Amino acid sequence: MQKLKIKISNICKNEQVYALDILLGEFLGINFEVETYEGDLIEIAICRDFSNFSKITLNASFFYLAKQNWLQPQSMPSLHLANWTPLDDGIEANLTKPSIPVLYGSPGLVKRDNHLHINLDIFGSVFFMLTRYEELVVKERDQHDRFSAHLSHAYKNGYLNRSLVDEYVEILKQCMKMLWPDLKFKEKEFSIHVSHDVDQVSRYQTRSNVYQYLRAIGGDMSRGYIKDLMYSPISYYHNQENISTSDPYNTFDWLMNISDDNNLKSTFNFICGKSSKYNADYDIEDNKIKNLIRQIHERGHVIGLHPSYDCYQNFNLIKQELDQLKNVLQSLNINQDHITSRMHYLRWKTPDTLNHLNNAGLKKDTTLGYANHIGFRCGTCHSYPGYDLINQKPLDIQIEPLIVMDCTLFDYMKLDYDQAYDATIDLKRKCQKMKGKFTILWHNSYLQDPQQKEFYRSLIQN
Repeated sequence: MQKLKIKISNICKNEQVYALDILLGEFLGINFEVETYEGDLIEIAICRDFSNFSKITLNASFFYLAKQNWLQPQSMPSLHLANWTPLDDGIEANLTKPSIPVLYGSPGLVKRDNHLHINLDIFGSVFFMLTRYEELVVKERDQHDRFSAHLSHAYKNGYLNRSLVDEYVEILKQCMKMLWPDLKFKEKEFSIHVSHDVDQVSRYQTRSNVYQYLRAIGGDMSRGYIKDLMYSPISYYHNQENISTSDPYNTFDWLMNISDDNNLKSTFNFICGKSSKYNADYDIEDNKIKNLIRQIHERGHVIGLHPSYDCYQNFNLIKQELDQLKNVLQSLNINQDHITSRMHYLRWKTPDTLNHLNNAGLKKDTTLGYANHIGFRCGTCHSYPGYDLINQKPLDIQIEPLIVMDCTLFDYMKLDYDQAYDATIDLKRKCQKMKGKFTILWHNSYLQDPQQKEFYRSLIQN
């Protein structure tokens, strides 16, 4: 197998190597070695003698800006981006649109015999997106201390619904093919990943008193859920070892059936702590919950951790809740290779939350989507290792970006079913085009309406 030889400057060496590892290693599956030199470009070749053999050079302007203004507004991309149509320069890349926004660098390709120079700073732009660099620059947050989609550079410039990182990789890949047609790349396949945050296991059964029960009835009455109202006393007074089958939030078997029909594994993320009023109204040690977890495992699906509301900036809480979940699994004789996580309310502080999850020993997290807008928060639909922007080093934990969440569509964006379906299928097709992961979060408690069930069913069909 051919090995690429990469030359980079000494500026932001850790950051450049991280970007190379992700793009060339993780995404393209290419072996390479890196050396530093006095130039200001990134150079890619197959032979050691860069002067006499074919090579690709790329703009590296982000890393120079970042070195001088690390995590400062001066290192952010312009709010008025140029656009580039790679086909105009003979690059037949697999893009979702003919033109593409240029975050750093400039449009165009310069060809000189066996030398291609890409004016676009691919590696710097990818680093900016994957590490969520801007979330340490922009200080404003919403009422849950979350970085809002509306604050993002992607939303303001209209590319939040594009997996821009993956499209940049496609441009680089095609340039490599132009010079080195025999170079082999990793084969990727499109996949659908479904998970369900178990914020509530029961609409009625876990209400601690009659007042809360009556409030739940009032809410369902206002929404016209007559069948649920009729069966609500059965659920409320159901004190057996399992959640009542009459409860509208007990959609666990239904969700697993739909996943089974589509050859998918569902991940059910359980809350173990009660650090805030926003957390679950169930106890992970309750026999009803343990029996539910056992049923999920016996059906071949997966248990995940849903760290509670205050965990996003508290390592000790994350570790405590992870240990508690592990103890429950052990008591049920359930062995999983690893446990994935997703933060409650999608609360996230870059890079603190990622560091806490990594240090707790979690191998993959699926939080990084926006609560208030669907799309590609990280610019990609592929998993990748995280990066600590404060200590400037890569982490072991994998980030699997979240693309679509149920309440984002209907509660935050306030779309009707037709609008939500069109917007979601558009993202799904883009993930298919990039042979990535279409990662969906659908709560077990968000299927009270039969139309919601039909929407979800149609969404995950292969």
